[in-house]
Amino acid sequence: LLYSRSMAAWNLYDQACGFVYDSTKLSMTFKPKVNRTAFSCFCTFHQGFGKYQQEGDADLSFGTVKLQVLYGSTELSSIQLSSTAHVVEASLDGKAISDASIDVGGIIKFSKKVSMHTESTLVIILSSPCRSHLPRRGWTERNKKMQWRANVGSWMAMLVVGLLLCIVWTFRLLESHTFLGFQLFAARDQ
Repeated sequence: LLYSRSMAAWNLYDQACGFVYDSTKLSMTFKPKVNRTAFSCFCTFHQGFGKYQQEGDADLSFGTVKLQVLYGSTELSSIQLSSTAHVVEASLDGKAISDASIDVGGIIKFSKKVSMHTESTLVIILSSPCRSHLPRRGWTERNKKMQWRANVGSWMAMLVVGLLLCIVWTFRLLESHTFLGFQLFAARDQ
């Protein structure tokens, strides 16, 4: 006979969703294994259940994440995503949460715990300054300035590297006295 626990099959669902919930740390993790660009799943927590949705690119460097409580309540101090985003904006029921931050591991932290009740929706907008060609919704002026600075910094770095390469190439031409087989200077007799 095979032994099976009554809820053991539920673990397969959690694994496919990449869902981990820790009520003692007030944290949730979502790292879906399938359909990462447009993913939606049911989730349970200590005092209720809800719905999780994410839309964006495969590494979630930009996109939107929504967590809606369908019944009961929950509190969050962090939510971990499989994301490479650098900028995060969060709102709860349309009201901005100004103290949200994201680290390199994709952990979004809130300085104060976020309390959610039935029909509450947490919306998180993720973006990366280096992805300036992609459309974004809900950007604040602060994030636009950060994006502009990052893009200017990237262009300046490429310009400096290009100029340095031109200078090195010019000195090598002067040393060899030839360019595409043509002699640039008359050879000096010693």
